[in-house]
Amino acid sequence: MLIYASLALLKFRISYLVWWAFNLGCLFLCMFILWFHAPKLQSSYPYLLIIVATFFPVLVSMVQGQNSVLLLAFLTLCFGSFEKNHDFRAGFALAMGMFKFVIVIPLAFWLILERRWRSLAGFLCGCVALFFVALWLVRMEGIFSYLGLLTGFGKKAPEQPGTEGIMPNLRGLLHLVGSGVVPEIWIAAITLLASIALLIWVDLRLSQYKNMSLRFATQVLLACMISYHLYPHDSAVLVLPFLLLLNHALEDAAGKTFRIAVLTCTICAYLVPFVAGLYVGMPVIGATSLALMIFARSEALKNPVMSTAHARS
Repeated sequence: MLIYASLALLKFRISYLVWWAFNLGCLFLCMFILWFHAPKLQSSYPYLLIIVATFFPVLVSMVQGQNSVLLLAFLTLCFGSFEKNHDFRAGFALAMGMFKFVIVIPLAFWLILERRWRSLAGFLCGCVALFFVALWLVRMEGIFSYLGLLTGFGKKAPEQPGTEGIMPNLRGLLHLVGSGVVPEIWIAAITLLASIALLIWVDLRLSQYKNMSLRFATQVLLACMISYHLYPHDSAVLVLPFLLLLNHALEDAAGKTFRIAVLTCTICAYLVPFVAGLYVGMPVIGATSLALMIFARSEALKNPVMSTAHARS
């Protein structure tokens, strides 16, 4: 909100250009952090940056002036902090993304499951800091107004009926299959049950996940899949798990099936939205994300032995 309050002081055209440049800087920051943690991609970084910047959801976010690229930057900072064993900083960076709480809260739940108490402490400190900033900017009246807006979504969804199909998540995929055939309340119930089942299935053997990049990529994909609202621009955060999985697929230890799946899903997620349009491309991104999450979970369990000392510290 501080960023938006600052931009509000400028004329619209100037603020839009400043925000666009800021988002571009966030993309550079993400690639800079991943440079150290994705060595197999380093030789292709100049081309990779172009591909990331032209990923369809990233383009939508940039053109519409959304904040999804900023969330991508915070998630990348979170991952980079985990890789350096800076758990408190990782949790704090995750908390900074609470403006997209439907994606961040499942990741915070992962911190509890892994018993990363320092990360959870950082997350809670970040949330408290954000609350006081919001209190300073909009006072309690603004906070209550926002809570009222959120509770109103339970009676009427903010999106137009029929647009759920362009959400690249579990809800969107189920609407694509069942809309017009199954009553809306049934789709909502099936979405809830399927989300819970997917959460349990992914995290049931969480303590056995050995590779941090695979674990984090799996959790980001899971958070996106079970999020209730995931608009096309929100899926810009998928850049992070896609790149982490692509880096792992290029390693010698990666299985052949996993390598083929990652390369195929990445190519489809990038190209199809440009070729087939929004109403086909976004479900394809959702389907490829679901497939990648399944393959990443299987790959993470290939070597089911890990030290839990750090995870529980």
